[in-house]
Amino acid sequence: MAAAKATTVLDPPKWILGWFIISSFIVMWDTGYILGRPHTFKGGKWHFLWQPYDLYGDVDLIYSKRFYELHNGFTLAQGLMNIVETILNFSYVYLAAYQSNARLRAIAPVIGFTAAIATFWKTVLYWAQDWASGPKGWGYTGHNTAYNFIVIFFLPNFQWILFPAAIAFSLGRTMSQSLIQAAGLAGPAGGTRSRTRKSSTPTTSRRKSVKAQ
Repeated sequence: MAAAKATTVLDPPKWILGWFIISSFIVMWDTGYILGRPHTFKGGKWHFLWQPYDLYGDVDLIYSKRFYELHNGFTLAQGLMNIVETILNFSYVYLAAYQSNARLRAIAPVIGFTAAIATFWKTVLYWAQDWASGPKGWGYTGHNTAYNFIVIFFLPNFQWILFPAAIAFSLGRTMSQSLIQAAGLAGPAGGTRSRTRKSSTPTTSRRKSVKAQ
């Protein structure tokens, strides 16, 4: 039973693996655009690989050539964080899905949880700096129509908040269950096991014994 429970805890949910793999390739593409500037801009020698960013750079100005030439460093800093995020993502996938060593596989939830939290807060920070920029806020995206803001900026980027939050919750619960089991606190119905011992001699019996004496 214990072995079966351990296997269940370590089995990675397919949706988590799918997100880490797909999102990592998208993030790698994004990082290539960032680190390859100015050659990835329109007219650059590598532009053909990143043509969709012509539109996105008009919607999210922090990705535009204009802000690159103003030496805005946030996008580059984000790109460097993307590298760390991608390494963590693929590390989780390898440990959770392909590693046969049980000890190494057991740390996969920790790696995945760390990656999800890092991605979540990186994206929150990305939105927060946009909201806090400019005289009226939303300095990089506030010029858009509602349609462009929602379809091109909000919906795609919100996935990097929604999925990491769900992954952090799922893996956090997995780690909590493992810690509870390791501490010997898991009861038969999934509750906690009491550490207090019941007295082997009922109180009433002791009272009768005293009276008899």
